[in-house]
Amino acid sequence: GFGVGADDYLVKPFALPELEARSLSLRRRSSNASLQSVLCVGDLRFDTQTRTAQRQGRILELTPITRNILALLMQRSPALVRHEVIEQTIWGDTPTDKMVLRAHMSALRAAIDRPFEKKLLKTVHREGYRLDASEEAQ
Repeated sequence: GFGVGADDYLVKPFALPELEARSLSLRRRSSNASLQSVLCVGDLRFDTQTRTAQRQGRILELTPITRNILALLMQRSPALVRHEVIEQTIWGDTPTDKMVLRAHMSALRAAIDRPFEKKLLKTVHREGYRLDASEEAQ
């Protein structure tokens, strides 16, 4: 397995806590490798070290959850991020009501778009959200 590119493997039978620990370790390793210090989409900047966001030089007030959603959307911009992916990333396996995500997205939109002329946060009806600074997205 290692010879053809595997990062890790388990021999059967295995304990579920060991599988979970190895999965979390691989996830941390892969996300840290691809994580940039400062994410940019148009004039929106998010510093992953200080966890601060700013647009046009103005510091944006965000909650911990909206910061996490923003980081996810910026990392994947301009791609669509499906509702299920956001929910899984933010809340894990804890089920959440669809209205909870909508409320956080509304708060995020209020912080990053409402005070500015150009809108970056796009809603794709019944699918998800994306951050896009391109002119065609307007």
